[in-house]
Amino acid sequence: MRIRRTALALLASLTCIPTVAVATSSAAEVAPGAPMHLFPEVAQEIPEDMPAGLFTQYCSQGVPGTVTLPDGSQKDVMVTAGHCLWGIEGMGEMTPEVYAPLREGDELIAVREQGKQVHPALDENDPEELRLMYDGEDWATAEIVDGVTATRVADSIDADGNSQGEPVVLTGVRDYRDLGPWEVAFDNFGQPICKDGQTTGRTCGVQVLRSSNGLWYVGFVQGGDSGGVNFDPITGEALGVTSMSFYGVVERAQPIDVALEEAYGIPDGQVNDYFALPESTEAHSEMRSMNEDSAEVQEWAVDMLSEELPDTQEAIDVAQGNAQAAVEEVGTAVETSTEQLIHNPSDIEAISQNLSTTADNLAGLAEETVDTAVQAGLGLALQELV
Repeated sequence: MRIRRTALALLASLTCIPTVAVATSSAAEVAPGAPMHLFPEVAQEIPEDMPAGLFTQYCSQGVPGTVTLPDGSQKDVMVTAGHCLWGIEGMGEMTPEVYAPLREGDELIAVREQGKQVHPALDENDPEELRLMYDGEDWATAEIVDGVTATRVADSIDADGNSQGEPVVLTGVRDYRDLGPWEVAFDNFGQPICKDGQTTGRTCGVQVLRSSNGLWYVGFVQGGDSGGVNFDPITGEALGVTSMSFYGVVERAQPIDVALEEAYGIPDGQVNDYFALPESTEAHSEMRSMNEDSAEVQEWAVDMLSEELPDTQEAIDVAQGNAQAAVEEVGTAVETSTEQLIHNPSDIEAISQNLSTTADNLAGLAEETVDTAVQAGLGLALQELV
């Protein structure tokens, strides 16, 4: 019954999100919930005729703002998920550049600054390893480059380019009491939470508990939503950035207050004194959806790869030719071995070598036949993509 009341309260609260006036005279490339693209180191070595999207790491933009440093200087940054900007330990390096997929092409919007690679659970029987995996730090900051516009408006499109909600103007950052390792708090239980991301767009859920690096809630998140802003739909406060999902139902957001405190030495409870959201309430720049970019990669694969692969008739011809070659190979082996037995029956080594060579040749023919059949099947599969 309590869960039902909580759910009803959430639904009621979501209808209370105020309609906001979003400036439309210009647009912002740095925008909470908008798509962002990153690339692994290997992407720098790909041939020019291969689409960059083949290696794109799809994530969503987190929370931008201006941070005041201990020396009084300021810089414009964006907080997002650590695994987006840094990757996962043992799984390669990411390049530091962060791009927005604008209609006219990818635009550099930020350069990675603070954070580290996410630690995987190397030993599932070690409690500390599991803690680092499921409640370790998963935040990163990137310094926003000159010449781009940042907005405090949270919004998103899903993988198909559709919008599931109205733009929401963020009001600040929710600054929780910090928790230590293994410490859990339920002071957020039952509170609503919404997220914006480039895969599932705007979705909302109910918070359950907090841990040192996690806001845990029941909601809906999928790959590509990582890094996107999580916020309170009633107060408009930024809560965190999407970190991980369990079966798309139980979600974890990295608290943004913890990220800012750790990255810039801000005391607990003083985040909003040292970090300010952008003044701008401009709408998001129009950007390409994930499926648009995926379609481009699929089209390239069909155009480039299918030309190199054999068709079904070629596979049949190869199989028939190899079958005939196998018959001839066996016949030759029998004839040669018979002659060897007649002329020198004691030369067992020569006879064995002859049979071994024949076996290797037959194996090669069989492998070629199977490979050709598999490639022909791949060619058909690629053609089905278009």
